[in-house]
This record gives sequence, C-alpha cells and structure tokens, in this order.
Amino acid sequence: MNSTSKSKTDDEEAARIDALSTDIEKLRADLSSLVDSVGKLAKSRLRAEAAEGVARSEEALSDLTTELQRIEGDIITSARESPWRTLGIAALIGLIAGLILRR
Repeated sequence: MNSTSKSKTDDEEAARIDALSTDIEKLRADLSSLVDSVGKLAKSRLRAEAAEGVARSEEALSDLTTELQRIEGDIITSARESPWRTLGIAALIGLIAGLILRR
C-alpha cells in the first residue's frame, strides 16, 4: 500500500468517525428531548390524578359531614324525646369508663 492510498483510507475513516460523532450527538439530543417530554407528560398525568383524588376526597368529606349532621340531629331528637333514657346511657358509659380507667 502506498502513502496516497493510506492517507485516503485515513481520511475516509476520519470522515466516518466525524459522521458517527455527529449522529451520536443528535441521538443524545433526541434522547434528552424524549426524556423531557416523558417527564412533562408524567407530571401532567400526576397532576390530573392528584386533582381527581382531591375532588373525590372533598366529595367524601362532604358526604361524611352530611352523615354526621344527620346523626347529630338523631341524637338530639332522641335526647329530647326521652331524656331519662339518655341520662341512663350516659351514666352507664361513665361507669364503664371509670371501671376501665381504674384498673
């Protein structure tokens, strides 16, 4: 092999290496862009799921509040209709609590 063909081969190899380097840099940029896009999509989806969870929690809290208000009304009505029974239940609960705490 003469020096001219060796030089030509070296130049071709250098050109291929440069082309590969350029392709690798493009792939890195594309990969970085893809990772950013996936991250944004994941954040967006998490935000949507979080908002949905908050809405469901608020609805459950509203239902619980309504149910507790209904129970409170039932207790007040029951206490007004039969105060002696209510007093007896309260005394019994106090007695049981006293026995448990005494031990």
